Amino acid sequence: MPIDQGTRVEVYEALKTAHGEKVANAFMEMLPPAGVPELATKADVALLSADLRAEIAQLRGEFGERLERGLREQTTRFVAWMFAVVGISSTIVAAAARLA
Repeated sequence: MPIDQGTRVEVYEALKTAHGEKVANAFMEMLPPAGVPELATKADVALLSADLRAEIAQLRGEFGERLERGLREQTTRFVAWMFAVVGISSTIVAAAARLA
């Protein structure tokens, strides 16, 4: 059960009265800080790390799919444009050849 700051002060004062300030200070330094239930354990950090790695892997997959789809669409448009340019150029060259 976590103790609040008021209880910590009471413990300190009782220790100070019974054993002196030096012992009370030493004992209080050995206690974990107030709010310990909010501190993360190694297991908490490991779990969070695993969750983050899984989420990053998912995002990489989604980004890769979008990139691949975008490149495919861009390549399709470029090839279609090049066919059009080659077709128009061929028509112009053929027309110029007939006129010459």
